[in-house]
Amino acid sequence: MKKRQFIHEPSVLLEQGKAVLAGNPESKYAFRVAMVNLCLAGTPMGKLARLSGCSRRGLSLWVKKVDESGWESLRPVPRPGRPSKLSSGQLGQLRKDVAGPPEKWGFTVWDGPSLSVHVRRKYGVEYKVRACQNLLKKMGFSLVRPRLYPALGAADKEAQEAFKKK
Repeated sequence: MKKRQFIHEPSVLLEQGKAVLAGNPESKYAFRVAMVNLCLAGTPMGKLARLSGCSRRGLSLWVKKVDESGWESLRPVPRPGRPSKLSSGQLGQLRKDVAGPPEKWGFTVWDGPSLSVHVRRKYGVEYKVRACQNLLKKMGFSLVRPRLYPALGAADKEAQEAFKKK
């Protein structure tokens, strides 16, 4: 029997397939139903766990859920995250603050540390630097780092050489 020659690495394709399943609640449900059906058809759970990337314990729990509560119990339940420390109105105002010049608030740039100080001063809420970086991204801003030297492709070679000497 001839072995299939893959264009892409099978392990990479497997990971991509898992990502597709994880991203869509309906495909997650369909996957769980298919796995339980295979278990009920007599496929050994250990073999199925190895081939699917699921744990044997997870498969066992899915079979138990179906037996006790029916097929709908396999549907993924939405799990909300931690609520924001700032209200939606405060986030809107913060977005306006960040859209404006940082000098108005006593900063030179809007970055994680400066946003952390600003939120603490204005709203009395404590955010870590990394959380503020994520907050900037969530509000639609991106981190732009200043260049510390003249661009390498710049026409001003004297400025580059003067910078190197400093």
